[in-house]
Order: sequence, then C-alpha cells, then structure tokens
Amino acid sequence: IQPQSLEIKEANKTGGVSEIEFTFNIEGNYTNLVSVLQDLKSSSRLVSINSLSINKVTDEGALIMSISGKAYYIK
Repeated sequence: IQPQSLEIKEANKTGGVSEIEFTFNIEGNYTNLVSVLQDLKSSSRLVSINSLSINKVTDEGALIMSISGKAYYIK
C-alpha cells in the first residue's frame, strides 16, 4: 500500500469526503483470497474496487491477487 498524507481535522470543522487510492497484492490459496475479499466486503469503511486480477504463481496451487481501488474518509 502506498504511503498517504491525511489532513488533521480541526475541532468544530466539518469537512467533505476524501478518498485514498490503493493497490495491493496478496499471495495465497483460493480460500485465503476469497476470505480477504469477504473482509473487504464487510468492512465498515466504504471501499470501491476498480480492478481485481488473480493469477497462478506456481504449480503447487499458489495464487496471487492484485486489487486496486479507493477507500473513502471524512476530512
């Protein structure tokens, strides 16, 4: 996940919604990758996935999943 700079909210000041773009890769078996997707789906943070790819890494069944998207927060 790339480093991000977040602004500190001042007291009694309501801000708008901002977004953080992210990309991450996860290696594991199919069950582990599905579990990560279920965790994203049930997250309390609003997350939008722009792209997702799954590729076979080795003959032993290891997979690598690449996810890019956006997470939203209130300034």
